[in-house]
Amino acid sequence: AISSLSKTKASTSKLKALWNFFIYDVTKQNHAVLVQPPSAYELNSMLSGLARQGKVKAALKLYREIIYDDCESIRIEGDPYTASLLFSMLRESIHAGAASESV
Repeated sequence: AISSLSKTKASTSKLKALWNFFIYDVTKQNHAVLVQPPSAYELNSMLSGLARQGKVKAALKLYREIIYDDCESIRIEGDPYTASLLFSMLRESIHAGAASESV
C-alpha cells in the first residue's frame, strides 16, 4: 500500500501523515499487519512521491529523519536507488533554479 504513495496526487502533508501513520503507528503497534518491517523499497516510494511534487527539502528531511531515528528504533537503510533518487532530485532542483534565474 505504501508503494502507491509514489503515484498519488495527494498533498505533501497528506503523504507525510500517511507515512507517519504507517511507520510509527502500524509498524510499532500491529506487527501482524506487516510481513516484514519497512525497507528501502517503502522509503524509495515515499521519496519518489515527494520528488514527483518537487518537494526536495521535504524528501531530504524525511530521509534524515528515518535513517537517524534513534528514539523510535525504526531505521531504514537506504540502498543505491535511494542515493540515485536523492541525487536526481537535487539535480532537478538545481536545474529548475538555474532556469528560473535566467528568465
